[in-house]
Amino acid sequence: MSTPRISVIIPFYNAERVLPLSLRGIVDQSVQPLEVILVDNNSKDGSALIAKQFAAGHPGTCSYLVEPKQGPSSARNTGVRSARGDIIAFTDSDCIPDEHWLRDVSQAFNKPFIGAVAGKIVGSRSTSSVETFHALFTLRGGPKEKIYDSFSLNAGGFATANFAVRRDLFEKLGGFDESRSFGEDHDLCARIYRSGHCIKYIPSGIVYHVHRSDVISTCRQAFHFGESHPFLLSKHFKRYLLIELGGTSLRATRLPLRAWINLGSADKKVVGIVVLSLLYPPFLALMPAYFAFLFYRAGVMAKRESINLSLKNRLVIPLLLIAKSASMTAGRLWGSVRYRAFCL
Repeated sequence: MSTPRISVIIPFYNAERVLPLSLRGIVDQSVQPLEVILVDNNSKDGSALIAKQFAAGHPGTCSYLVEPKQGPSSARNTGVRSARGDIIAFTDSDCIPDEHWLRDVSQAFNKPFIGAVAGKIVGSRSTSSVETFHALFTLRGGPKEKIYDSFSLNAGGFATANFAVRRDLFEKLGGFDESRSFGEDHDLCARIYRSGHCIKYIPSGIVYHVHRSDVISTCRQAFHFGESHPFLLSKHFKRYLLIELGGTSLRATRLPLRAWINLGSADKKVVGIVVLSLLYPPFLALMPAYFAFLFYRAGVMAKRESINLSLKNRLVIPLLLIAKSASMTAGRLWGSVRYRAFCL
C-alpha cells in the first residue's frame, strides 16, 4: 500500500512564543509531509513574520494564508480548501509533533473504513503549577490503540491538536462548523461516525502540547468546553440520558429527554460534602479526606508520567482541579439554557 500524501495545517493566532517550536517539530519529521499550510487568523504579534519567513525558506512545500474570519474552525477550513494531500493532518501552533508523528499517522490509515486518526497529546513541559496540572489532567489519551465507531459524548471525540482525516471525507462532510470555536472537533467526529467511518486512536502518534500557564485562561477554557457539551448533546441526540459516576457511565436512549449529568467531577463532590455536612455536621470531616485523596492521586499520576512533583504543586493541584471543574460546570449550565439540552 502506498504512503498517503499528507497536508499539515496549522492555524495560529498571536502565537509568536510557541509557533517556532511547532514548526521545528514539522521540520524534524522522519516522514515529511507533502506540504505545510500556515493559516494566520488575524495575529497582532510577530506570528505572521515567523510564518512568512518559514514559508519563504520552504518554497513549494509551505504556504502562508490569512483567514480574516476569527475562529480556528474558519482557519482550518481555509487551509483545507488549498490543500493537495489525500490526508489532512491538523495540529495547533502550541503543539510540538514528535519526530515520528506523521509516519505513525500515515500508517494508521490502513483500512478504507478508517476515516480519521487521532493521536496522543502529552504536556510538553511543567514549569509552573498550572502547567503541571494540565500535564496530568488535560487531554489525557489512553495507552492502547483502539478503533471507535460511535460518539457517546464522553467517548469517541478527539481534539484537533492531533487529528488527521481523509480530505475527501472532510470535504463531503462540509468541514468544521464555523459557528463554533469549542466543540467543533467533537462535532466533526460525530459526523464522521454517522457517515459510516471509524476513527482510529494511536498512542504512538504523539504531539507535545504547551498548556496554558495561568488560572484565569484555564478556567475560561474550561467554561467554553463546558458550554460546548449541551451543543453536542442537542445537535447529535434526540433522546439520550448520560449519567457519569466516577468510572461508571449509565446511558438511556428511550427516555424523552436530553441530559448529561457528571456526578464524578471534583466540584460536585465538594458541593455534595457541603450539603451532607449541613444535614449532619460530622460529614464535614469528609472535606479534608477528599483533599488528601486528590493530593495522593496527583502524586500517583505524576509518578506514572515521570513528572517531578513538588510539595507545593501537590497542594495546589487539588484546588486547580476543583476550580477547573467548577468552571466547566458553569459553562454546561449556561449552554443548557442556550441549547435546551441539560448538562450538569
